[in-house]
Amino acid sequence: HVHRQQGVTEPFFRQDTPRTQIFPPKIYDISADITVNEGSNVSLICTASGKPEPSISWRHITPSGEYDSSEYLNITGITRDQSGDYECSALNDIAFPDTKTVRVTVNFAPSIHEMKSHGVGLGRTALLRCEAAAVPVPIFEWIIKGQGIDIKNLSSRSVLTVNNMTEDRYGNYTCVATNKIGSANASVPLIRKYLPPVLTCGLPEWRIDSAGLIGVGGGGGGGGRVCVVDVSRGACAFVPFIPCSLSCLRSLDCLIVFIRMAVMSHSKGRSTTNLLHTLTSLTHC
Repeated sequence: HVHRQQGVTEPFFRQDTPRTQIFPPKIYDISADITVNEGSNVSLICTASGKPEPSISWRHITPSGEYDSSEYLNITGITRDQSGDYECSALNDIAFPDTKTVRVTVNFAPSIHEMKSHGVGLGRTALLRCEAAAVPVPIFEWIIKGQGIDIKNLSSRSVLTVNNMTEDRYGNYTCVATNKIGSANASVPLIRKYLPPVLTCGLPEWRIDSAGLIGVGGGGGGGGRVCVVDVSRGACAFVPFIPCSLSCLRSLDCLIVFIRMAVMSHSKGRSTTNLLHTLTSLTHC
């Protein structure tokens, strides 16, 4: 540049100072969601641009876990606990970090972790439950005997209903859970539950059977009335096959017999807690 002043020419130099360009981090490439089998090796990649060059870090969102800072995340022999969302974060201190996630699904064979059944009496309905952990969701089957079987599958649980129990249906029931990775099975016994003894109210008799159920009979001014006490649950009920009224349960004979039971149980070292609980609930039967 030439600056002229009063006919004198003088040189003038101006040098522009270069400006450093800065950009916030931006993830432009990341692995797609993947599904692998348990025990496989997994490699995830995440790349980002920005000035200054951003640093890359990975973390397992659920359950929480931090990993080394690198574009690549390598997992050797992945387990079912390592499934879930993985978050890639790019940071260069210019702006908030840029984040993206990858979902990793880990398939594994079923494992049955709960089998439940309860004793049931003849003619009653039995329920058996089988729960299994698996990905993908398993298909349930039951190895059974007899007819009248209703099976309801709910994701990781199967409920088996056996209606109108007969003698030949007692025994072992086997639950089988299967998916494309493998299968598992477990058995549970369905046993007979003996109902409490039935005594007419005109007979001041009682007894304790092997199931811990106590039947109480007492005079109520009208033979044929029936009252049954289930001490294990602290409850009482009528057996409805003979017409009766609540007078039996409130009769003096019934209470006397009940006190006798408490004394006998105490003398044999049995707990009388349930007996007393039932005694207090007689008026609510």
